[in-house]
Amino acid sequence: MSRRPPDAPEWLLTPEIGLCPCCCVGRRRRGSFVDKTVAGAANILREAMCNDEVAGRSGLLQRLDARAKLVSLLALLLAASLAHQVVILAALYAGTLILARASRLGLAFFVRRVWLFVPVFTGVIVIPAMFSFVTPGRIVVPIGDGWGLTEQGLAGAALIVARVATSVSLVVLLTLTTRWIDLLSSLRALRVPPVFVLVIGMAHRYVFALTTAVDEMFTARKARSIGPRGGARGGQRSPGV
Repeated sequence: MSRRPPDAPEWLLTPEIGLCPCCCVGRRRRGSFVDKTVAGAANILREAMCNDEVAGRSGLLQRLDARAKLVSLLALLLAASLAHQVVILAALYAGTLILARASRLGLAFFVRRVWLFVPVFTGVIVIPAMFSFVTPGRIVVPIGDGWGLTEQGLAGAALIVARVATSVSLVVLLTLTTRWIDLLSSLRALRVPPVFVLVIGMAHRYVFALTTAVDEMFTARKARSIGPRGGARGGQRSPGV
């Protein structure tokens, strides 16, 4: 049994209420939408800053020239956009997974970065296209009276999802295995207009600067807040603060 230090203050030894991880004591307050959004943006910023460390590993794609990787990416993106069979796109996607593994990238890390965006940006287009009132055809999953999911709609949705997943995987694979300064240099070497390269570099820099500023402003606001915060108003400040 641990003994109480003689010089320890009472407030240091008093346990806090509501911090038990098993939720046996007190009740945890759920984080607000703003908290989660700012924390997610800061997490993306930290992961993006770690890309140079990933690009510096001794993997397969890290050892290749950035210009060769950029030209290969454009060729594979063109092939993915012209492919009209899910089997071909699945083979290309499997190839990206093999290259990611050969480049010493964690498959869970790589797949998570890709499939975090695919459902969000393709769901708006894919989900309505599966129904018979948008894509007529043979109904394979009846839902209502004379309407449902069609075979043609499901095939088209699978083709779009496979194409977007393959394209995003190729872009993520390039950005993870190539330093940003090398990528900009390869764009200049391929005779891309300097203004276009300058705009890309400035956008890449100031997106991170904006994310950092928002995170710091929100943290400072929380530090100045005293008392319970309301969910709708986002915070309640004491008088004079």
